[in-house]
Amino acid sequence: MIVDDEQLALDTFERLLGRHGFRVFTALGARQALEIIRNEPAIEIVLSDIIMPGMDGTELVREIARVSPCTACVLMTAGGIERADVPDGVRLLRKPFRTGDLLTAIEQAVAATQLKLRAPEMGPAG
Repeated sequence: MIVDDEQLALDTFERLLGRHGFRVFTALGARQALEIIRNEPAIEIVLSDIIMPGMDGTELVREIARVSPCTACVLMTAGGIERADVPDGVRLLRKPFRTGDLLTAIEQAVAATQLKLRAPEMGPAG
């Protein structure tokens, strides 16, 4: 799912990711994104802008982690943000970025989330 407060950005990312084989949901803002997450539990990843009115992207990914821990998140921004303000384990892309960087961030975020979710199943080493 792509989350942004600008329709043009949503349309652009939807086309781009669609061309790379992704089934894409879009949400015009964080509140709509949370509604979709609650109704579509199979969403594997959320790509969200940080700077949005109402609830920003960092707040959104914290809430997603709470309600849907199987969903990986990647944040993107053109503005200034300190890495320390980004939740642990969440990838951060600075705009403008290349398509390859976006695809790599998505793959890494999904792999890291799957590994984190499997870790309790593995039990203690020994």
